[in-house]
Amino acid sequence: MATGLDVAASIGGLLSLAFQTFHGCVKAYQVFYRAQSLGNDGEIICSRLRWEQFRTEDWAKRAELADSPLETVNWFIALDVLKELEVILTKTDVLKTKYSLTVEEDANSDRNVVAPAKGLGKFIARLSPDSISTSSQAILSKNSKLNRFKWAITDREKAGLLTRHISELNHRLLILLDSAERKSVEVAISSLLRDYISQSTSLGEIQEAQQLLNPDISKKDDVLAQVARLKSIRLCTGADKREDEEQPSATRGDPPSWMPRLKRLNRKKFETIPRGSSSPYRRLELARYDGRQVVVEWKNAQGSLWGEVQDQVKRLCLLLSSLQDTASKLNPFHCLDCIGYLPWEEKGRYGLLYALPQNIIAVDSMHWSYRCLRCLLSEMKRLPLDDRFRIGLELAQTILQLHTAGWLHKGIRSENLFFFAPSETLNLNKVVRGSMYLLGYDYARSDDKEGAALTQYVNSPARTQIYKHPEYRGRDRQPFRKQFDMYGLGCVLLELAHWSPLIEIYPTLFTKQIGDHITDADKHNKEIELPLLNGLAAKYPDVLPHTSHKAGGILAGNH
Repeated sequence: MATGLDVAASIGGLLSLAFQTFHGCVKAYQVFYRAQSLGNDGEIICSRLRWEQFRTEDWAKRAELADSPLETVNWFIALDVLKELEVILTKTDVLKTKYSLTVEEDANSDRNVVAPAKGLGKFIARLSPDSISTSSQAILSKNSKLNRFKWAITDREKAGLLTRHISELNHRLLILLDSAERKSVEVAISSLLRDYISQSTSLGEIQEAQQLLNPDISKKDDVLAQVARLKSIRLCTGADKREDEEQPSATRGDPPSWMPRLKRLNRKKFETIPRGSSSPYRRLELARYDGRQVVVEWKNAQGSLWGEVQDQVKRLCLLLSSLQDTASKLNPFHCLDCIGYLPWEEKGRYGLLYALPQNIIAVDSMHWSYRCLRCLLSEMKRLPLDDRFRIGLELAQTILQLHTAGWLHKGIRSENLFFFAPSETLNLNKVVRGSMYLLGYDYARSDDKEGAALTQYVNSPARTQIYKHPEYRGRDRQPFRKQFDMYGLGCVLLELAHWSPLIEIYPTLFTKQIGDHITDADKHNKEIELPLLNGLAAKYPDVLPHTSHKAGGILAGNH
C-alpha cells in the first residue's frame, strides 16, 4: 500500500517531469526563430508560433508551474498535453510528413541568430518582460541541439496545420484552469488582440489577427472580428490614414469578398413621406426607397463643395455599409444598416440611406417615432439613472470599436445619438428605452491635400462647437485625433449625468450670460471665444461632488 510519502514523491516526480517537458516545448519553439525560414509563408508561421509560445508560457505562469503548481490543475492531463506539444515541435519525421516542412541539419553549429520578428510576432516581442517567464528567459540564453536545424515550407496548407494543432493543444491546457482564471485569460487575450489590431499598419497584419479571431472557435471574438474587418476596409479606402499605415495597392478584377459594394441609389426610386411641419429635423427624415421605409441623413454639399466631397461621401458610405455584420446578432457599433448613397446635385446635398432598425417591423401605414438625445434632454424632465448609464456605456463602447479600427467619428454630440420606436402616438419613454444609434459621422478623409482641405469648409455653429476639443476649434485647428472624440464623449456623459443640454449646463459652470452669447453668435453667424471644459474639476471643486450626487461616482468618473 502506497504511503503518503510515496504519493508525494509520485506527485513531485510528475510535476518535475511536467516542468522539464514545458522547458522542452519552449526550446522547441526556438528552432523556428533560429533556423532559416524561406519566404513570406515562413515568416507567417514564425509569427503564429511566437503567439502560441506566448500562450504556452502564459498558461505555465498562471498554473504556477515554476513555483508552487496549482493543486486544482489535473497534472496528469497537463503532462500528456505538454508531451504531445513537444513531440509536434521536435520530431523531424512528424514535421516532414504531417506538416510538409523540410527539416535539415545546419552545418553551422554555432548558428544562433534569431529570425527578425514581424507582424504579430513583433508585437509579442514588444510586450512587457513580464509576458515571458523567468524560466523561459533562461532557456533562451542557452544553445541547444535544436539550433542546428534549418527548415522551409513545401506545402503552405499543411504547414498551416502546425499552428492550428498547437493552438488546439494550448486550448486544452487552458481548460485545465478554473473558470475564473479562464475568464481572466480570455479578457487578457482579447485586450492584447485589440491592441494589436489598433497598432497594426498593414492589411497583412490585420489578416494575421483575423486568423486568431475565427468565429468557429470562439463566438466571443465576434466583436473584434467585426472591428478587424472594418479596419481592413478602412486601410483599403485610405480613410483617416495614419502616416505609418500602408494602403494596399488596387487589385485587379473583383474586390475581395469581405469588401462591401458601394451602392449609388436611383433618385427615381426615392420618395419622401409627408409628416407635416412638426418634425424637428432637417438633416434626418423618413422616406421610402423602392417601396420600403428608410431613414435618410442629408449631407450638404452646395456649389463648389459638391465636387470636393464626392469621393469622400463614397468613402464614408463604404465604411458605414461595413459596420453592420449581417452574419452576427451583435451590433458593437450601434449603427443602422447603410444601404447606399443618393446624390442630389440640384439640391446640393448627398443622402445616406439606412434601413430601419431590425427590431422594428414597419408597414406603410405605421407611424413610428424617433428622437435625438439632444431633444430628449429638453423634452423629458427626468430619466432613470440606469437608462442614462446604459446610453453612456453604449456610446463609449461604440467609440472604443471605432478607434480600435482607426476610424474617427469627428462629431460626437447629443444631437447625433438617435432612438427609434414604432408608435401611433409619440411616447418618449418608449423611444428612449429603445436601442441607441450613432449617426452624424463626418466625412471620411483620405490622407492627402484634398482630404485635409475638407476640414476648412466645415463651419459649425457655436452650439455644436462646445462639444469640440479646444484644439479643434477655429481657423487654426489641429488635425483631428482620437482625443477629440473622447472630449465629445465627456461632454455627452456630462449631459447624461445632469440630464440637461450642455448649453444649459454651461451657465451653471461659468457665467449666466454664456448661453445668451452662444445663441447670439449663431444668430448673427459670428465667432466667439468659448470657455473650456478641460480641467473642469480642478478649476471648479463643486462640479465633481455635484455630478456624483446626480448620477453616481461611476458616471461622474471619480472612481
